[in-house]
Amino acid sequence: MTTALDIIRRGLNLTNAVGVDQTLTALETSDCLAKFNGLIDSWNADTLAVYNTNFKTFNTVAGQSTYTIGPTGTWVTSRPASIVSPAFCTYQGLDFPMWSMTQEQYNTISLKSQQQQIVERFLYINDITNGIVVLWPVPAAVITMSFNYQTLLVGPATAATDIAFPPGYEEAFEYGLAVRLAPLFGKSASQDVQQMARETYAQVKKSNRTSPTMFYDSALVTRNAATWQRGY
Repeated sequence: MTTALDIIRRGLNLTNAVGVDQTLTALETSDCLAKFNGLIDSWNADTLAVYNTNFKTFNTVAGQSTYTIGPTGTWVTSRPASIVSPAFCTYQGLDFPMWSMTQEQYNTISLKSQQQQIVERFLYINDITNGIVVLWPVPAAVITMSFNYQTLLVGPATAATDIAFPPGYEEAFEYGLAVRLAPLFGKSASQDVQQMARETYAQVKKSNRTSPTMFYDSALVTRNAATWQRGY
């Protein structure tokens, strides 16, 4: 297994910040580890850099629209970086899609307290320490919610922590750290190293990208919809 310290050292070697036989001091190791975690934290702000997804179900409370989701939330799990639309609510054994909405869209709802059995929309607020999920219409009974969501990347706790990420991440970490760590040792990353940092990071995001699927509301199409669907 590759440890955090292994990746740190390889990143430092890319800028000759540390000699091959040189041992990092405890303070240098601590500073480099903080930079490593800072790099991962910045990637969490970019959903395309986040690879991990979970599909979990939770129960609502009758008449309650707002729920916290996270390690200490109403729904206990890892805090989502984002929730993928559609989610689903299950009523009488049938799954009904729920579509995400923005804060602005939620604000325009005139009757936010409206209740019904089937939830149609959800708003996810990426708060800390727990995220916030707002459902509309408000569930009138206890029903099951199913969410497919991205969880945050977790940085190494210590320099000896094993690093286990999908293909491509290790090299992206090395070049990303090379750029961030060089100034700590009075060095600067070359243009080639900086370019590789951009390219390896872009490759990571490309591997996590999914193609959007076009859909339409069948209730809104005209009687010529069948002709349109056939492409002529």
